[in-house]
Amino acid sequence: MDDTESLARSYAARLLSYDDEERSAQELFNIVEQVIGDDVEYEKTKIFILQIVKIMDEIDPDYNYKIAKAYYKMAKDAYGQA
Repeated sequence: MDDTESLARSYAARLLSYDDEERSAQELFNIVEQVIGDDVEYEKTKIFILQIVKIMDEIDPDYNYKIAKAYYKMAKDAYGQA
């Protein structure tokens, strides 16, 4: 397991431990927002976030789905309807 995989597992564990989908979604949203203007960093971050989501989905798909819904709402509220 490489460092990125270990870090993704740590993030996934932390987000799952919150047992609060709004808080978890907000943390993911904040990570993406920090790099959204930088194409290179955004691409790396996108891959990293997808790793986290995949790990969470393997552990608790229902909670992962709730996080995804909360994240979508945050993005929709921030950027308007697509």
